Amino acid sequence: VYFVAYKRIKKYKDARKDYIERNIRDAEQAKRLHEGKAKEADAVIEEANKEALEIIAKAKLDASSSAEKIIEEADKEAAERLIHADEEIKKNEEKARAELHDEIVEIALEASRQVLGREVNEEDNRQLVDDFAKQIAKKGKK
Repeated sequence: VYFVAYKRIKKYKDARKDYIERNIRDAEQAKRLHEGKAKEADAVIEEANKEALEIIAKAKLDASSSAEKIIEEADKEAAERLIHADEEIKKNEEKARAELHDEIVEIALEASRQVLGREVNEEDNRQLVDDFAKQIAKKGKK
């Protein structure tokens, strides 16, 4: 039995030993490969996180810049509208003063006709009215 079975058992035992060692080597090699791939994946994830943070920071900066630009434009437009409104007010004031002046002139001319009872020449009337209007304007400014 020893001579017949020993060689076969030894051969089977050696083959089984080689098979187990090969599987262990393959498993260790696969483990190292997977660890390397895991490290690569971690590096890729870390890089992607860095890129995401950079994109977010850039987006915040762009949004802030856009907001500042919009605010500047709004301030500029508001200032322009304010200037336009001031100009419009001045024009309306001048127009009202001119209308008031003309009305005062007409009233003064009518009053001078009634007081004097006669028609004075147009140049005299205008001179009297202009003097009267200047006096009123001086009193209004004080």
